[in-house]
Amino acid sequence: MRMIVCDMAGKIINEHGLVYKTLFNTLKKIGVKEDIKSWYGLEKRHVIDMMVDKYGPYGDKKEMKKNMYLDFQNNLYEAYFGKKSELSLIHPNIPNYFNDLREKNIVVALNTGYNRDFQKKIIDYFNMESYIDDYVSSEDVPFGRPEPFMIYKLMKQNNIHFPKDVIKVGDTKIDMLEGKSAKCGMIVGVLSGADSKKELERYSTHIIDNITNLKI
Repeated sequence: MRMIVCDMAGKIINEHGLVYKTLFNTLKKIGVKEDIKSWYGLEKRHVIDMMVDKYGPYGDKKEMKKNMYLDFQNNLYEAYFGKKSELSLIHPNIPNYFNDLREKNIVVALNTGYNRDFQKKIIDYFNMESYIDDYVSSEDVPFGRPEPFMIYKLMKQNNIHFPKDVIKVGDTKIDMLEGKSAKCGMIVGVLSGADSKKELERYSTHIIDNITNLKI
């Protein structure tokens, strides 16, 4: 394998489910009653657009979508980086683990459904650029998960020519489907995040407890 592509929340970052709790709390203002599990792995702006279309008032909803996304971003920023933040790495050995992979000439890359500015804030918060090689946001491609475009973009940027040389790591069904649609050589489900072992086993090639248990 020549590259590993990891989602962030639940795989690299222990954020205690804050992103989905915050998303739900933002959307409940318009009466949203969806099971948040259906949102796992999806781009957050896309979720807001879908829910406003479904639950919002009749008429032009463009401004409501914009305002709700701004509310979500502000609320999430406070939850992640405010005084009561409990944000941490999912495992304290992740920096050493990733650097060990890099010494083996394996490109370490991150992708996410966060917007690029928020992704960069998290990367800076944990000084990740000292132990990863590249990263991409769903904002950087035409469509986010489960489409393969984020993986393809990372492959192009790092001169990886064959998807069989890529390991996709995630904690949701949508992550696994992204790996399948990209035809990755390994699709690894981790149990440190959102979906259950039973759900992940349906779509992955391997199951591990957390990212540092993956032997390459």
